[in-house]
Amino acid sequence: MNDGVTLIELMVCLLLTSFLMLMLCSLNHVAAWSYSDISSEWYCMQSIRCAFLQLDRDLAQCGCLMPGELEIAVEPDNLFIAGVPVTGSNGGLEIGDAVPPYYALVETVGGKNLMLDETDIDGNGQDDFWAGLAVITDSGPAVIEGSYSRGELNLPVGEEGGIVAGDRVVPAIHYQLRADGLYRDGQLLAEAISGFDLQLQGGRLDIGLKATDKSLVREVGFSYELP
Repeated sequence: MNDGVTLIELMVCLLLTSFLMLMLCSLNHVAAWSYSDISSEWYCMQSIRCAFLQLDRDLAQCGCLMPGELEIAVEPDNLFIAGVPVTGSNGGLEIGDAVPPYYALVETVGGKNLMLDETDIDGNGQDDFWAGLAVITDSGPAVIEGSYSRGELNLPVGEEGGIVAGDRVVPAIHYQLRADGLYRDGQLLAEAISGFDLQLQGGRLDIGLKATDKSLVREVGFSYELP
């Protein structure tokens, strides 16, 4: 005859069930923590990789057809690399009718407007300055404002930075660290990047990239010998 479950047996069952539930909760917590940690690691390293590859491509062709003195300009959280980005409609600078080095001249400066002598510096029939890019001059870099129309000789810049008439000027690709990531020519490139350390010493450029997600921080540094 079955008298049912005793109180002791019921307590043992409840105890075992409690242990099992505790183990399952612990495993779930560990799995969630591991997933979050792996996700943050991937996010940080992917952002660093994306930034590194684009920087490497731009620096590889930096100054190939430009005056050597205007290859690179560095400001806090800002890097200017001489050149024209390759797009679907523009193949970048190329050997045109003009003889390298390729540059324009600033004829006059009025407020934040630079009057150039030309916009097709390599003579290939394509204008080499456009909104969203930057410029490097003998007096320093500046960013071209979004109101600029490609082909116009009057070049509006956000800050003229002491640029004077007679300065040589070349188009430049502009990297800028903002609160929400690293930007290239005004477009978000790598959103996890939280540190962009730049040191220009002679013919070497040292770059330090820091990526942050939640409490995870990853840092990578590399150097470029400029041509």
